[in-house]
This record gives sequence, C-alpha cells and structure tokens, in this order.
Amino acid sequence: MTADIRKRLHIAVQQAESDPLSWPQADRYDLDTTVRVITTADAIVHYAILPEPPHLWVFAALLL
Repeated sequence: MTADIRKRLHIAVQQAESDPLSWPQADRYDLDTTVRVITTADAIVHYAILPEPPHLWVFAALLL
C-alpha cells in the first residue's frame, strides 16, 4: 500500500472515529445500523460501531 493510500485511509478512519455515523450503512436492507462502510478511491473498509466502551471495530478492508 502506498503512503498516499495509507494517508487517505487514515483520514477516513479518523473521520469515522470522531463521527461513526458519517459513513453510510453497509447493510443494503438497513437492518443493522451499526455496520458502516468507508469508501475511498483506493479501498473499501467495513467497520462496526460497538457501544460499550464506544469504539470502532474494523473487520474488512479491500484494496481496489
């Protein structure tokens, strides 16, 4: 992964950390509002918002 791609992903994950709901839901049926997806020009990252203690759990990342 190039430094440029890492930088863009880092910024996107920081945005998700500060506002977890800022990215769209990953579930196309809207059944689970906790699973979100970060998309950049170079990658797709799925994460879940875990309530206790509040944090993100990144469980899938795909480089395009």
